[in-house]
Amino acid sequence: MANPGLDLRATRQSGTVTAGFEVRGTLENPRLAIFSDPAMSDNEALAYAVTGRPLENMSVGQSEAVTEAASSFALQQGNPFATNVAKSLGLKEARIQSGGTLDQTELFLGTQLGSKLYLGYGLGLFENLNVFRLRYLLNSSFTLEAESAKEARATVLFTKER
Repeated sequence: MANPGLDLRATRQSGTVTAGFEVRGTLENPRLAIFSDPAMSDNEALAYAVTGRPLENMSVGQSEAVTEAASSFALQQGNPFATNVAKSLGLKEARIQSGGTLDQTELFLGTQLGSKLYLGYGLGLFENLNVFRLRYLLNSSFTLEAESAKEARATVLFTKER
């Protein structure tokens, strides 16, 4: 099976609160949801699911863990939005991606302009940063990549197939 279905549920019990995550959909298109019983805001349910505590009773380290989980959840929720943007603009790809921190999160749009030329553009979501990417296939062995952001750089890639 190339794209199996998913139906996963992870829970944490803390006193009278049960909170956790559900993953449904397919391996290629998973959908993550946060839940709680009794019902509460996503932020509060996330705090219980990650730490077993309400937001107001967390340590600094626990608060950082919840913030990291929240940003991962937001990125996952944003990719269906990015896919819709790509479809409406006729682009090959669009995704929300992070370079490791929330400040490095960007909406990336890209498309193949010809058989040898690929163009991409990243727009910083939390930092005023724009990234322009260009990839050109010189021949079957060499590819030229260029990127302009805070710094400009270019790379020549060599591929040797056996």
